[in-house]
Amino acid sequence: MKIVFLTQGDRNHPSSRFRVFQYLDLFNRDGIDIFAVRYPKKFFQKLKICIRNFNADILFIQKKIPSMFDIILFKSFFKTIVFDFDDAIWTKTNLNLGEKIKQKKIAKIKRLADNIDLVLCGNSYLYSFLKKYTKTKIKILPTPYEPPTLNRDKKEFTLSKINILWIGTKYNLNYLKIWENSLAKLQCKFNFNIIICSNLDNINNDYFKFKFLYHKWSIITEEKLLKECHIGLMPLPNNEYTKGKCGFKLIQYMANGLIGIASNVGFNNELISDGYDGFLCKDNDDLKSIITNIFSGRIDLTNISLNAIKKIKKIFSL
Repeated sequence: MKIVFLTQGDRNHPSSRFRVFQYLDLFNRDGIDIFAVRYPKKFFQKLKICIRNFNADILFIQKKIPSMFDIILFKSFFKTIVFDFDDAIWTKTNLNLGEKIKQKKIAKIKRLADNIDLVLCGNSYLYSFLKKYTKTKIKILPTPYEPPTLNRDKKEFTLSKINILWIGTKYNLNYLKIWENSLAKLQCKFNFNIIICSNLDNINNDYFKFKFLYHKWSIITEEKLLKECHIGLMPLPNNEYTKGKCGFKLIQYMANGLIGIASNVGFNNELISDGYDGFLCKDNDDLKSIITNIFSGRIDLTNISLNAIKKIKKIFSL
């Protein structure tokens, strides 16, 4: 069997890394022939890939919506075509897309789905959205995750030394603004560090009202911080775009034993059983209450951490 992957990004791109590249060694181990490359921009690059991999069993397109011309080209060369997405790709982070452009994107997604064999999506919201527009087979495939070996020990919690972590891309950094006033006030009452890890070279110290330490993202830095930190934050506004998010940040936190604190938006509600393996916040008051209870010693952090690890291992393990 041979599978061709056309990805949205390279191995360091979060979505491509965990929805494509982490599988490749497993496929190779099972004797499956793999060809993986970023979705090319130029026609001749696409044609070259098609000729090189003529009659491959599966073409797997990750998140990039092909033109109708590309779809016709791919159908001429590949036996089966699969499309995978894990975001509300018909809209944008800031929702500043305009209804006409949005409807055009939806039309492109529908056209794609109608002309291929299978669509994989990351959560039930994305599934329900697409199901309205096509009869093509759709399956929900949450993003699997295995914590690095160095992070598989039981997490130790000492209230005098708590590190609170946010990991994410520069495009999502402003979501932290939702909780910045509360976090700034809580820092005045309790002793904790806020650590931000993103793909910017640096962030000005006055970017947020709270004090923070910044680390530029790399795989090694990410793994190190997931081991050293105790609480993971995932604030989100409640809108069409964020409902399409598949909670991967939260999955990472929980798998590594961090206490996940997340907005009760979209897939977060399916990931966390509030108070059992993490915490859900509907507003800033909830956040303040949770942090206060943590530092008052009224929450068994070790038990919640172990429950989180157990859940992610059961549902999202490779």
